[in-house]
Amino acid sequence: MNSGGVIVVCEPQCWDFEHSRLNASLVETVLLAFPGARILFLSEASHASRVRALLATRSSGMLSRIEWRAAAIPPRHAPGRRRARAEWLLIGQALSAAAGSSAHFLLFTSATETGLALLKLRLLARPAPFPVLAILHGLLAAIVPGVRRKPLAPLRGMRLVFRLPQPRALRYVALGESILESLKEIHPRAARHTVAFELPFTWTVHTLPDPPAVPPVVFGYFGVSGGRGKGFDGFVRLARALGEEFPAARFMMVGHLSTDADRARYAGAPGDFPPRPLSPEEYAARAREVTYAVSLTDPSVYRVGASTSFLDALASVRPGIYLRNAYLDFCFRRMGDIGYLCESPEEVLARMRDVLREFPAVRYAAQCRTIFTARRMFEPEAISGALPGIVDGIRGGL
Repeated sequence: MNSGGVIVVCEPQCWDFEHSRLNASLVETVLLAFPGARILFLSEASHASRVRALLATRSSGMLSRIEWRAAAIPPRHAPGRRRARAEWLLIGQALSAAAGSSAHFLLFTSATETGLALLKLRLLARPAPFPVLAILHGLLAAIVPGVRRKPLAPLRGMRLVFRLPQPRALRYVALGESILESLKEIHPRAARHTVAFELPFTWTVHTLPDPPAVPPVVFGYFGVSGGRGKGFDGFVRLARALGEEFPAARFMMVGHLSTDADRARYAGAPGDFPPRPLSPEEYAARAREVTYAVSLTDPSVYRVGASTSFLDALASVRPGIYLRNAYLDFCFRRMGDIGYLCESPEEVLARMRDVLREFPAVRYAAQCRTIFTARRMFEPEAISGALPGIVDGIRGGL
């Protein structure tokens, strides 16, 4: 294993705070995996500032091993042709930076359907002499049976991307073994070119916090309102169902309403739902108020996707009341009693009603202790050991 040299890490789509903690955790994982290496981090400037600030809270020594380089990423709502051109140029910049520095490997921390197709085309036209890894995040949801697809789905989207010839240097990254196992069932061809490691995460709470005072019980939705399968509408329905029966109960969003349409739609909803993004301090303060995280994410979507909202709840050492999906099922089996895993929205509602009627103080404290210990499986130190073998395996086939 070559632990020295340069590793290029490129974030091709996130702005400012988006996925900043995840990307900081990914950078830390890479630095731990390759202790003699330096990182060239390509991203939008404000996003780089967020990642850098988070890494500075971990270790100033890590910053000395990172070079920060601004990249022109596509505007969030750019039309198709303009977006494709911007992605083409950005991918070229990342590949050129990796080639120019004789990089050990290139890691894309996220990808779009268009960007992944363009990356494959570039690598087919000019094969890379170094491994290229692309983390897929929620892109795989489009290939899950039963999930609503785009018009003319066979002619576009991830199924088309996977049908393109596979460059020898490229591997997709599934953020967890459970996701890779699901992908093997759904799309064996894509799974053959996919590697897996757990979604890394660093924590802001480093000591076991005291259990929150109850009542009131505060149910928290972690994340934003938009996006495929996130389940915020279901959370609001639960708040409406329980609000009159338990007027002392509180329903809080640890995140924000992400669109003007959602801000109008939920204006009168029974809960505390911020209309704009929170500062890191505001986010942490709200998370501390939560008693239970509540999630109704679409099980079809999260059959092949990890959940940063779940990890945010673990970061705050808060048990959850969750609708079962494959990713959470795997985490519960690995971690132990970290909350309640429910088979239906009706069972989620019943569990919420149970803890409101009689708060399980002893079990709650035990769940918090379990979370605090078992969440180590997501720390960069625990995950970094898998990376050298993955990279060396790809390099051996080039």
